[in-house]
Amino acid sequence: MTSAVAYKPRTLQLLLAWCAIAVMIAEFVLIPMRSRVWFPTWPGTINTFAWWASGSVIVWVLIPTLIMRRDGPLPFSVAPPRDARGMTLYGALIALMIPALLLASRRADFLVTYPLLQLAPGTAYTYSVLASYWLCYATILFSTEFFFRGVLLFGLESRLQGLAVGVSVLPYCLIHAHKPMPEAFGSIVAGYVLGTLALKTRSIGGGVLVHCAVAIGMDTLALIGRGAWPMH
Repeated sequence: MTSAVAYKPRTLQLLLAWCAIAVMIAEFVLIPMRSRVWFPTWPGTINTFAWWASGSVIVWVLIPTLIMRRDGPLPFSVAPPRDARGMTLYGALIALMIPALLLASRRADFLVTYPLLQLAPGTAYTYSVLASYWLCYATILFSTEFFFRGVLLFGLESRLQGLAVGVSVLPYCLIHAHKPMPEAFGSIVAGYVLGTLALKTRSIGGGVLVHCAVAIGMDTLALIGRGAWPMH
């Protein structure tokens, strides 16, 4: 079990400054709706997600880790909780999300937005394409959880205790502002729930599993709803 670390004020100042910079980089450089400006030949290809995934590892994992390691080891685990209670909580959370996903899948904006990998016209989704895409997507989600439910949350915990959850939600919901409205507002709820569970379990692993399960579930429902689920 990891324990809280009392980070120096300068380390936290650097972390918060990087948080602001990282949000802007993620929104204006990495996400597909922006990266097409920099790489106009990439839309409709897996390149957009490979770029997003690679950048996410740098922005949300590597640089924040370097900042936090100034004061010692990271105070959280990336593995799923090992105790039955922790896994039960995350399993129940996934179960609760199923009805919400089914309702959301009926919305027109949902079918337009998902899957996030929008292939070029005339190109069919295949299992190999989806596997590559979901590998990139899982990397992006892990990196996001690592920063918001890991580095930022546990970094602020020593100063703010439980209030760190609410502070970490503020920038997290901003990176969902371009998503469909129910999902954007849902990110606030998810931020509080996953943040609270992360502090209780001292791990981000369960949150990564929930995030990946929900994301792949949304893509699957959207593909089925659009009649685009691969046949081979």
